[in-house]
Amino acid sequence: MFSSSRKKCLAVVALLCAVCACVTLASIHVSRRFDDLAARLDAATSKLARLEKRVTAREAADPWLPVECSYEFDLGTSADHPCFTSFENLRLAPQKFHGRWIAVRAYYMSGFETSALMAEVPSAGQNLIAQHLPQVWVDAPIPVTWPPKKMNIIGLFVNGPSGHMSAYFGTLRTAKVIPNNERQNREEAQACAAGGLCYR
Repeated sequence: MFSSSRKKCLAVVALLCAVCACVTLASIHVSRRFDDLAARLDAATSKLARLEKRVTAREAADPWLPVECSYEFDLGTSADHPCFTSFENLRLAPQKFHGRWIAVRAYYMSGFETSALMAEVPSAGQNLIAQHLPQVWVDAPIPVTWPPKKMNIIGLFVNGPSGHMSAYFGTLRTAKVIPNNERQNREEAQACAAGGLCYR
């Protein structure tokens, strides 16, 4: 009799242990599932916030905003996120780039009353102003090479007559030179962020 009761008790205890183990495993699974869902919810909330920011920016976007200065990725807002453009685009519509950080590839020349960024090298022995070449005044010292070579230059662009005799159609402030590979890396990173080809 005692032995039978003891067996029943042990069976009940074993059953309770099994139930406890199942409950513990279920709790662990539920906890992990909850953490996973919480992480997904945070990611979705963050993505939604970014989308809302882009929609707001799109609605408030300047219709004159050049395509190089994507409002969705805050291009043109700092030296770390410039608008990559050509000197020709800058010359044709300087008002679109006013007040924006730009990166442009052009020739730079410096000398007496000259600190010029231009698309082509002037003819030897002729004054830059006399040749009527479109130029941007650069207000920061940049290392000069001779003969002039094209450089990748970043700066804050200000539209309007400037420089010596107001012969320049704009000013590039806080200008600095960046290597070719850095420009390429930045352009590729921006293209990747915009949904284009990603090389890395």
